[in-house]
This record gives sequence, structure tokens and C-alpha cells, in this order.
Amino acid sequence: MNKTCQFLLYMLLLVFELQAQTKNHFVLDGTINTDSGKIILIPVGNASYYENPKVFQEANVVKGKFIFKGDIKYPTAFIIGLKINSEWKYISRFFIVDPVMQNIECNIDSLGETPKLLNNSMKELADYRNNRLLKNAKANLYLYDYIKLKPNSYIALWNLVYEFDYMYAPILDSINASLSNNLKENFTAKVLESKLKVAKHTSIGGSFPNLFLANSKGRYFSIISTNRPKKYLFIDFWFSHCTPCISQFEKLKDLFNKTNSEHLMMIGISVDTKANKDAWLKAINKYQLPWQQYWDIDGKEAYKLNINSYPTNFLLDSNGTIIAKNITPMQLEEFLMPK
Repeated sequence: MNKTCQFLLYMLLLVFELQAQTKNHFVLDGTINTDSGKIILIPVGNASYYENPKVFQEANVVKGKFIFKGDIKYPTAFIIGLKINSEWKYISRFFIVDPVMQNIECNIDSLGETPKLLNNSMKELADYRNNRLLKNAKANLYLYDYIKLKPNSYIALWNLVYEFDYMYAPILDSINASLSNNLKENFTAKVLESKLKVAKHTSIGGSFPNLFLANSKGRYFSIISTNRPKKYLFIDFWFSHCTPCISQFEKLKDLFNKTNSEHLMMIGISVDTKANKDAWLKAINKYQLPWQQYWDIDGKEAYKLNINSYPTNFLLDSNGTIIAKNITPMQLEEFLMPK
């Protein structure tokens, strides 16, 4: 083989190697109208939908510039945020990053904006959002029609993730079923499908699963077997530093004291971390919570149930069937003591 052929072969192999390295690689070359701060890539839904956790990065803003680099196998949704002196100053609407080099422009004065980002996926996302506004359609109904036309759409997939994270509804199962078989094979779609199956069983009409949780001494209990109400069981997921959770305690205590234990049983489930065990126990004592308390250490059971916000509660009948979800203490009182 002469030197010319060797050189050509070398260059060809180099091109193939570079293509392999950049095929799943993205670059976000960004600008934002502030001189400093910390810019952060945030997941849509939660990080479990992303095969590569290293894509969630933080970067310092230097004279209005920042850059993110990472590996993704297909168009992927992100939110972007800015902190200055530990305070959030900017949170975007979700956008789609393609596995290519692209520029992104953020405006700190426009909370909830879609950043300016030019790639093929963003063109489709813009059309999707504009057409939905023109039709004045509800998100789930529009997405249901859209996926019928474009079953291979990553825009549809990420909007499905977003809608599911906001609230489960049975129509989401139908939308998911309409995704193409090819799209269902990617990591995000597989995670979503498993979460939808769980959500179906923890929605109204489903049977609440039997969780195994610890008490303050570290002993584990099967909560449904241990707490069998004659009529209703109220289950409240909370944690010690959750202000909205704590704000409900006085009304729940009042309701607990008004009702007969045979009519209503209540249990609290803390998702505090191991490091916050003392904070959990102190909160129980500080607010004098009279109902049974359990500890879901590090929120592992809550994670399996797709509980992403707190407080989250369930009202069960005597058969363990969910008859209400995420109701306020006032709504619970009206249900139990109709006027």
C-alpha cells in the first residue's frame, strides 16, 4: 500500500471516529443578559427520565456567557435556571436540545419564557405550542390528537412526560399507547410507561399498595395490614422542612379530634432522609401530631409511587380503594361531615 492510500485510509478512519464521538454529543453555547451567576440545567419531570445523569450541569455565567456540553442519544427536554447569591432569578419553560452544537439565548427579565434556541426539534415544539393556542385546546386532548398524526415525535413524548408530571389522567395511557414502537424503545419512554402503570393503580379507583415503612425505632411495618379502618383511612405524605405540609397540621389535628377512630384513621408518612431523622421526630413533637407516624427513609417508597410534590395525600375506603387524592383538610371535613 503506497503512502497516499495509507493517508487516505487514516483520514477515513479519523472521520468515522469523530462521527462516533459526536453523534450523541450536544453543545449549548449560551448567552444571558447578566454578568454573573450560576446557570443550571434542570430535568423535566425528574432525573429518572434521563439515561445519562451527567447531563445535569451547573456553569458560571462569565460576562453574560455560559456553555454546556454532554451526551444524549435523542432530542431531550430541559429547563434552565439562574441563581444569583443562592436566589433563583430565572426559570425557563422547557425546551428541547438536539444532539448537535446549538446556541441558546436567555432573558433574565422573562420568567417562564421559552429560550431562543434554533434546532429542528425547537421548530416542531414552537409549531406544537402555537397550534394548540390557536385551537384553544386542552393540553391532554391536543396531545392525544397530535400523537395520532406524529407517533414518532419526541416533542409528543416530552409533552407527555410534562403533562404526567403535572397530574395523571387516564387519557395519558391512551396517548402513551399511540407512541410508535420505535419511540417506545428509548430510555425515556420506557421509564414513562412504568410510571404510568404505577400511577394507574394510585389514582382514584385504584387499590393503594401495601408499603413497608419504619417507625422511630427502625422497626418496619406493613401499613395497610397494620392500619385497617372500619370506614376511611387518610394517608398523608410529608417531610419536616415542608412548609405547606406543616401548615395543614392544625386543621388535621382539629379534624382528628372531632372524628371517631372507627370512622376515620389517619397516618403520616415522612420522606425525610436518614440525616433528617431528628428533624422528623422534633416536628412530630413540636406540632403534637396525635396520629400514627411512619418513616419512608429517603422517600424510596414515595419515589416508586411517583410522588414528586408534598404534601400528597390519599383517602381510602375500608377495602383499601382510593376514593380521593390530594384533598385539603377542609375538603376532607366536608366529605366526612357534610352540612
